[in-house]
Amino acid sequence: MKRAAEGPEEDVNGHPAKRVARDGVAEEEDEVKEDFGGFPSEETMNELENIQKELFKLDDECAKEQMEVQKKYDKQKKPAFDKRNEIIAAIPQFWLQAFKNHKGIYIHQEDEELLGHLKTIEVDDNLDHMGSYKLTFHFEPNDFLESLTMSKKTTILDGNDEVCEISPIVWQENMDIVSRIRERRKQQQEKGESPVDSDYSLFEWFTQEAPDDIPDLGEVIRRELWHDPLQYYLEECDEGGLIDEEEGEEEEDEAEGEEYTPMDGSLVR
Repeated sequence: MKRAAEGPEEDVNGHPAKRVARDGVAEEEDEVKEDFGGFPSEETMNELENIQKELFKLDDECAKEQMEVQKKYDKQKKPAFDKRNEIIAAIPQFWLQAFKNHKGIYIHQEDEELLGHLKTIEVDDNLDHMGSYKLTFHFEPNDFLESLTMSKKTTILDGNDEVCEISPIVWQENMDIVSRIRERRKQQQEKGESPVDSDYSLFEWFTQEAPDDIPDLGEVIRRELWHDPLQYYLEECDEGGLIDEEEGEEEEDEAEGEEYTPMDGSLVR
């Protein structure tokens, strides 16, 4: 039996559905005319396109000027960062505790002993108008490392592509944490088991084979941990997870309808 001809599919408003080209413009010009009363002239479309290009250009100029202001204040903040690093270096296992208390940072159990020897973190941020940066870890003498520094420079290119320069980690004999953890993960995968974040080493980020499927350590540190490490160091661990005492107090205030002032100084009701 011959099937009756079917009409065009309709959208949720009962209008004929349109096939859309990859650039977002309807393929069927007659349907556009039917819906909108006529297709815009080429002159009109060119004018719109030129205006949009002008807006994009202004956005780029704005971003560059904002970056110059940011770099100016980064330079002014450096003495305070240096003084803060000096104080933190005298607090035993400060960075280990702060890292463990940050929910966005992956730490393997085998990472913890070495992280306990981490004394100083340096972030050289906004090295260019694209926001490139360099992250360096400085360790006290320990049984794991021959070289007491790890560094990684991330250069951000147009299109958000990245080029990374890494100083190789020089391990003491038989103390390569990263290789051990990778081998164990490989064995898991051969058994058909899917690795989770806790199956990765934090120090893998400082290698050329840094995993793509876990949080970017550099971005987490430069955008969160570095700006206020004290708040993460002071968090306390509860059976249900990490709880920030100030955050808990703020939630109580909200429940009671009272005003409170968060750490950023803004007033919340």
